[in-house]
Amino acid sequence: MLRRASLLLLVLGSGLSSCTYDNAEELLESKPLPACAEVAVTYSGTISPILDRNCRSCHNQLTPQANVNLEGYARVKPYADNGLLVGVSSHAPGFIPMPVGAARLSDCDIASLKTWVAAGAPDN
Repeated sequence: MLRRASLLLLVLGSGLSSCTYDNAEELLESKPLPACAEVAVTYSGTISPILDRNCRSCHNQLTPQANVNLEGYARVKPYADNGLLVGVSSHAPGFIPMPVGAARLSDCDIASLKTWVAAGAPDN
């Protein structure tokens, strides 16, 4: 009986640790984007409204939580360029999940962010 339990723990334990991502970029690139990401994505028409709905209540000029202010393109662009915008919003490993205490953004919102960032995060 003890041998059977040990074998079961060994099998279960090895299965739990076999699937992990060491690189957030690999995780973000591994899933195909939903069809909603194929529409034209612009900063003013798509990205800024996503940030209004999900981010700017905490990350604004008056209350820049964690010293992050996401008001305006010039303040968002560095976070798009360094991977933080997509990493935190998609709850990728190694990133603090945002919004804090709330559900992950919708697949379409995340896909829009990824599409915009992949295009070079243009000011359009």
